[in-house]
Parts: sequence; C-alpha cells; structure tokens
Amino acid sequence: MADETALTVQRPGVTGVALTFSNADATNGNKFTNDGHTYFEAVEGNGEGTAIITIATPKTVEGLAVDNVAVTLTNGERVIMGPFTPDVFNDQSGTDVNCVTMAFTGANAADVDIAVFQ
Repeated sequence: MADETALTVQRPGVTGVALTFSNADATNGNKFTNDGHTYFEAVEGNGEGTAIITIATPKTVEGLAVDNVAVTLTNGERVIMGPFTPDVFNDQSGTDVNCVTMAFTGANAADVDIAVFQ
C-alpha cells in the first residue's frame, strides 16, 4: 500500500470521550501510529452489505511472511480490534514506519467508519 490516509489516535481520559469516527479510505487505505497499546473500532455503516478490512502484517519469520489479518463486516456490524504488537503489525521502514496499515474491500468498503484509540 502507498499513500494511506492517516487516522488520529484518540486518547480517552477517566471522564470518557465520544470517539470521533472517520470514513475509511476505500481507495488508498488507512494507517495509524501504533505503540502496542492501540485499538480501533470499525462499523459497517450502510447496514446492507459487506466490507472486508485487511490489516497488513509486514513481519516475516525465517523468510516466511506472516499472514495478513482480514475481518469481514456485514449489515451494520461493529468490531473492536487490537492491541497490535508492533513487531508484527508496524511497518519498520519507509513513510509508514511505526504505523499499522489497512485496506478496505468489498461492496460496502466505502461505508466503513473507523475510530482509533488507546
């Protein structure tokens, strides 16, 4: 992936916060800075279709690639994912260093809303 749209990591305090959701970038994907204590919530906002979130895992073990993580959302489903182990999920070089990157596919990929938080 390249030129993913960056998402801001939100930090709720002890008094709580209403998370701000952003629309997924179904064309370029999204990324967020990850320190190993980061989560995201995603919701398929249309309520009538399917979207697939694919989280990149750039890690290799003895020359073998670790499989990417794919989650399917249908009909208004929500999911909370994380935390993301930096050694497995963070890009280690380039413009996305220390970031988790994700792509969105499926008929309703553009209808996914995301909030990233710690």
